[in-house]
Amino acid sequence: MVDLKELKALMFVLTAGILWGSVFPLTKISLRDFAAFDIAFYRVIFASFAMLILSFRKLGEVKLRKEDVRRLIPLSLCGVIAFYTFLNFGMSYSTPIKASFLVCTYPLFVVLMAPMVVHEKLNLDKVIGVCLGLVGAYLIIGGGQLIDIFDPHTIRGDLILLLASISYAFYPLLTKRLFLTVSLTAEYVTTNIFAFAVPPFLILSAISSSPLTIVQASSISVVSVVWLGVMGSAVAFLAFNKGLKVLKASTSVIGLLIIPVVSTILSYIIVGEEITTYKMLGGILVIVGILVMQLSPRKILGRLNWFQERR
Repeated sequence: MVDLKELKALMFVLTAGILWGSVFPLTKISLRDFAAFDIAFYRVIFASFAMLILSFRKLGEVKLRKEDVRRLIPLSLCGVIAFYTFLNFGMSYSTPIKASFLVCTYPLFVVLMAPMVVHEKLNLDKVIGVCLGLVGAYLIIGGGQLIDIFDPHTIRGDLILLLASISYAFYPLLTKRLFLTVSLTAEYVTTNIFAFAVPPFLILSAISSSPLTIVQASSISVVSVVWLGVMGSAVAFLAFNKGLKVLKASTSVIGLLIIPVVSTILSYIIVGEEITTYKMLGGILVIVGILVMQLSPRKILGRLNWFQERR
């Protein structure tokens, strides 16, 4: 028998992964007119407004309560503020290819740290699935070429990018621990983690450039930034948090594994990047990794029987 609640949660995290997959190609477009910290600032601004609109009928339920400040600041710090900051600084000293791969390693950190942070059992299927997904990501991002991470010329940037990955890995772990101990809605958590991120990025954006560059930016860059804030941040985090309320933290990373696959497809559609044989093979490995993580032989048989019964 299929657990429909779990199936719905899986659809939420996969939706989040698909939306996050749009971030990399659209960020490339946005960087034509915006500095890196400008993009981060607009993402949190548009995400905050989007969450207020999505929660308009129950604004009282998402209003920050004093006792939750200390609970939500760590989530905003590791999932938004530290992650975006390390990512932007790291890319300044490394290469885009290395950045893409190193950031994709956070599902492995989630699986490995879950036993310590949220006391989830370390499952061999999940470790194998994540490793297959990382090999697939390596092929997709590297296109069959060696990604020489931690070489002397880029080691500073590579280490900062690894910090970005580890920082983001704490987000699903700490959020899951919060959901297990306190009854909070996904809307409440999502709205407030972005609200906490606005002041730091306003300061960083003002120091590095000017947030007013949106007035001079091209329409395609503005549309890309709005998408990054609304769909790639607010809706993606909301969907992920809804799934995380039901799923284990180590299970939720299946939505993260699909990101490089979606990025490749969208890069082909939007900017005309070639889909090579290596990228196709990498995509297959990612999908196999997801299936290995989520579908043990017992679950596969159970779900096949469920679909046959429904027919």
